[in-house]
Amino acid sequence: MNKYAPIEHESLTEAPYVLLSLAESNGSLTLMLEGARGTGVSVCFDGHVFYSKMDEGDALHTVHELKQSSCIGATLIEAFDSELLHWFSRESFGVRSGNVLTHYVLLTLDDVVNVISLDPPKISLGWSAKNDV
Repeated sequence: MNKYAPIEHESLTEAPYVLLSLAESNGSLTLMLEGARGTGVSVCFDGHVFYSKMDEGDALHTVHELKQSSCIGATLIEAFDSELLHWFSRESFGVRSGNVLTHYVLLTLDDVVNVISLDPPKISLGWSAKNDV
């Protein structure tokens, strides 16, 4: 079983988030999230080497493990010694040491996004998705 720990961040306070977009451009992976009150948050991985996105209804094993680890309700989660990190190491013939790679899980209302990265994400408030009246 993977080991998980939620990552707290001052910009991730409106869970659950909806994944509005996921884009890879100029070597960066950027996820745009919308919070429960309409606040936009950008999560950018400049050092990503792998990512996957699944509907939460198809990621039942991961969701079950996150529940067991009391991580449901968190948006950004770190996975330690994960099966995905081991798989990536095998696939790359260990070219990148597992000690420098980190497996992140972003859990949104409808999606589970796995990211393996050399660097932690840059998280920032983006925009107000709802118009204030």
